[in-house]
Amino acid sequence: KISHKGNINSKPNLMRKKLLKTISFCLLLLNFNKGFTQTTCATAKQIWLTCADSLTSTTNVSSQVGPDYGCLATQPNPNWFYFKVTQTGTIDITISQKDLSNGTTDVDFICWGPFSNTNFCSGLTASNTVDCSYSATYPEIANFTGVAGSYYVLLTTNYANIAGKTFLAPNTGTAIIETVASNVSNDTICGGESVLLTASGGYSYLWNTSGTNDSIVESPMSTTTYTAAVTHEFGCTL
Repeated sequence: KISHKGNINSKPNLMRKKLLKTISFCLLLLNFNKGFTQTTCATAKQIWLTCADSLTSTTNVSSQVGPDYGCLATQPNPNWFYFKVTQTGTIDITISQKDLSNGTTDVDFICWGPFSNTNFCSGLTASNTVDCSYSATYPEIANFTGVAGSYYVLLTTNYANIAGKTFLAPNTGTAIIETVASNVSNDTICGGESVLLTASGGYSYLWNTSGTNDSIVESPMSTTTYTAAVTHEFGCTL
């Protein structure tokens, strides 16, 4: 892999009501977008790598000081992610980036691990680096062996600072990645009793009962199957 690149860069009350509405709308947008910010390790988002993830490429942001960035001579416009391996095997993640006109742009990456828990931000060292690429090659592919029960941290960068989308393709290796967790308070109940069903790990939920919360309480009178479609922040639905 290449480890070097070239140099890079007249009705006051009515008007006041309209202004207040505009400000309120802007605040809603800011609050919504805040949930999708992952420009530091502390705000890294969990990814499933079972279906394609896409998100807005970061622009005009510098990387934090502290981690060992390995082969990345520059680390502009970072997006931070993490994932957990539940079955040991190979990890093969295709990473790409496109501008607003669907043209390809340069993306680089580094991946650290394995970590035993999510307190990994202080452990992003050279000895924990499992793959890294600072290359003009398109697309990039992260490849290494993932260990069951371990967490891995993935950082992608937007080398040219061009607005667009970053794409993470599903893992094509043999490792299994943690996705959605489920919990049932009691899987055997009598007629008239209630059961609490919980799904976690997603951004939004849609149960076959039409419920949209992560948890639902049901009182079935016969054997019943409950399912939930869980959607990730980046668009993947399981």
